[in-house]
Amino acid sequence: MRRFRPGALLLALILMLCPAIRGAQGENVISLQEKEWTWEKSNIASFEGSASLAGMPQGKLLLTLSIETEPKATDPGTVVFQTVNGKKLTIKKQKPEYTITHEDSDELTFIGNWKTPDDVFFTKVEITFRICTEDGETVLAEQKLTAGRTKAEVAEADDGKIKLKADFAEWTLWVGIAAGVIWLLAVIRIVTNRIARKKG
Repeated sequence: MRRFRPGALLLALILMLCPAIRGAQGENVISLQEKEWTWEKSNIASFEGSASLAGMPQGKLLLTLSIETEPKATDPGTVVFQTVNGKKLTIKKQKPEYTITHEDSDELTFIGNWKTPDDVFFTKVEITFRICTEDGETVLAEQKLTAGRTKAEVAEADDGKIKLKADFAEWTLWVGIAAGVIWLLAVIRIVTNRIARKKG
């Protein structure tokens, strides 16, 4: 009968965990941040990112960009790749999807643009960058960039519906006060006339 050996069991556990440890160390790191940001309508806000492709399949990979906004709009604008690995894309090729070939280098860099639509006051934007298999069915890695207006920017903004609502509310308040003053003066006049008639 074989004796139980704690050392052998420990060695077996270490060997089993090695692939997981290597996988965690080689985890794909993606950074995504604002570059030249703007909230102005009919303008372009740019962002940049980098990613490690280490451990990803060789061959073609699909890069994708998507956008969500608050408030939600029927037209949130378009988000596209402008440059990939230092190569500036022509206007025709600036799209939300771009295919690269992963061969020699494990480093990926890119610049993207968000083309803002007309007449929409956004308070928050979330851009999602994904690295997928060539067919787009499997997401290998992803990162999100969230940009939002500060309370001060919302208060000072004059390019959207929120500001219009604030102005309208203030205008309504002053109209209400003026109407109240006119009504009060009319009541005072009626009362004064009645008193004068009784004395007369």
